[in-house]
Amino acid sequence: MGPYDMLLKLRLAARPLMLLFLFMILGLALAACDGDSTPTPTGPTATPVPPTAAPSPTPTPRPLSGSVTDAYTGKPLSGVDVIAAGVLTQTATDGMFYYDNLPLNSKLKANAEGYAEYEAETGVVTHLDVKLRPNTISGRVTDKQTGLPLANVLVRLDLPAPAAVTTTTSVTPTQALTSTAATPTLSLTSTVPTTNTLNYTSVLGAPLEESLYQADAPSATVVSTSTVTQSGPTNTPAPTNTPAPTNTPLPPTVTPTPKPIPPKGDGFVAVYTNDDGSYFFKDVPAGATLTFKMPGYKLTKLAGDSPQKDIALDQFKVNAIYMTANWAASSDLLDSTLAWVKNSRINAVVLNVQNDASQWVFDVKNKEAIDAENTDEFLTDMPALVKKLKDQGLYVIARVVTFQQKSMAEARLDWAVKSSTTGKQWKGGYAGQQEWLDPSNPAVQQHMVDMTKEVLTLGFDEVQYDYIRFPSDPAPSETGDMVFAAGAITDTGKVAQLKGFLSKVHSVVEPTDSFMSIDVFGYSLWPDQDGVPLLGVIGQVIPALIDDTDYISPMIYPSHFSAGEQGCAHPSQCAYKLVHKSGEYAAPLFAGKKTKYRPWLEDFDWPDADYTSPGTTKVAEQIQAAEETNSWGWLMWDPFIDFQPRNAFAK
Repeated sequence: MGPYDMLLKLRLAARPLMLLFLFMILGLALAACDGDSTPTPTGPTATPVPPTAAPSPTPTPRPLSGSVTDAYTGKPLSGVDVIAAGVLTQTATDGMFYYDNLPLNSKLKANAEGYAEYEAETGVVTHLDVKLRPNTISGRVTDKQTGLPLANVLVRLDLPAPAAVTTTTSVTPTQALTSTAATPTLSLTSTVPTTNTLNYTSVLGAPLEESLYQADAPSATVVSTSTVTQSGPTNTPAPTNTPAPTNTPLPPTVTPTPKPIPPKGDGFVAVYTNDDGSYFFKDVPAGATLTFKMPGYKLTKLAGDSPQKDIALDQFKVNAIYMTANWAASSDLLDSTLAWVKNSRINAVVLNVQNDASQWVFDVKNKEAIDAENTDEFLTDMPALVKKLKDQGLYVIARVVTFQQKSMAEARLDWAVKSSTTGKQWKGGYAGQQEWLDPSNPAVQQHMVDMTKEVLTLGFDEVQYDYIRFPSDPAPSETGDMVFAAGAITDTGKVAQLKGFLSKVHSVVEPTDSFMSIDVFGYSLWPDQDGVPLLGVIGQVIPALIDDTDYISPMIYPSHFSAGEQGCAHPSQCAYKLVHKSGEYAAPLFAGKKTKYRPWLEDFDWPDADYTSPGTTKVAEQIQAAEETNSWGWLMWDPFIDFQPRNAFAK
């Protein structure tokens, strides 16, 4: 073996020792890295040691200037609090503010009384323009025709849809939401005079002709438009052959309307104007709008894009004709009526939403009405019909037959006025054609409230309640007394029941864009007899009901007054005199009230009087008498939907 071979053999023998030496050095190095001799735990329970984060660099301060202006007017705002990076400053008289050393990306807030708070990131800019949006709205409401302030106008702040739920409670009217007015005290004590002193067959129902003339309000609905742009109706010239009234008008006794409590609901906040016509809202969100609603005036809407919103409301007086649902269902009949109305002074239509049997004629959703089969849905697209009438420039009124509902009374004995002798539905009317829902039954009242809500979805400008009364004359075959859910009920109790019902439906109608009216008998305007309201026996006492509706329409058909009234042996021949006298009696009842007097007038013949032939003047005389006594428009009743003579309705 040579020297080279021996050296190679030694290297091979030493290799394992060298590898062992290297592993020992590596182990010592790893232990030194751990910092101690304790082995580092391994496996799933080991806790990782996060790396130490490097410190963030401090943002470089920079100067920032800015301006604060009114978002609506663009005018600079002084004294505005501006806060950034915890430092408070205020704008100068020119609306400017300054920071010498403000960190980048600082948040900036700006606050001023009467404005919504502004907040934004400043980023890296050196100048920032801030626009503050006013969040208060105030104004004054006046009568456009007279310039006088209007008190008790409903001003509704309609909130934008996205903010309706979250911001409703933050929008705060300044008016108190409680009423300080005392509740009117009803003082009726006894039944009105018996038939030997007042002929109720004549007063409360049209003898022999009731199926045609229906002494209760017309069976029609007034068609109207929700957006009325035309001016008030032009008065018909007075017939030259009409004598001046001989009666001296009664001086009105002003009874102020109690301060109403503003309605509440989702998506809006409301107040009523003060005596000087003023109103105020604070915390108003962006995108809100204003609605102004007052009986006798056009419904008006304004954008809430200014902190000052004064408005002069335009008077609107209805000149309406009546129309049945069956008539409206015929396109030929409807179009023929609209053709002559277009060139007349007629600006409204009263349209039935029930048929002659009191069944609802539109697409009803109410379960109680459906279960009772109290529907006859031949006008299923009622909203389209209402829109068509509105497109003709008409104000549309839905007529509801409230408590005289034969079909529903037959289906729901538990809701009906019952006979004490039969236990069945009590029969009324000269032919036994009337059956009544019980006005004192809470379930009946709630049902009519629910039906009101459905009618409001159809687009009507107004809901009119006919047969707002208790039953009166029994049918010849009816031998029993009326039995009510409330038990034995006095005249005072009847009035209170009607008032309670009207209050319920008015609370539903008032927050909407629709108005509300009721029909009453003409004699409800007449003075008390021996200290007792003339129609307390059926609950129609205007002073007790007047504050729970927007319009009251007494049916002052001359033919329906008792013989001898105001010296008229044949009242139907005293059209001008009786309508004028009705207006004189109405004056003190409505003086100082928000509710408007708007009577029903007669356009049908009577056995002893011609109203409709060419050349007759009785229709025009009634219009003249109503307008001379300050009625707020009128409604014309013709069961045949013919309305003659046409010159009485000329512009």
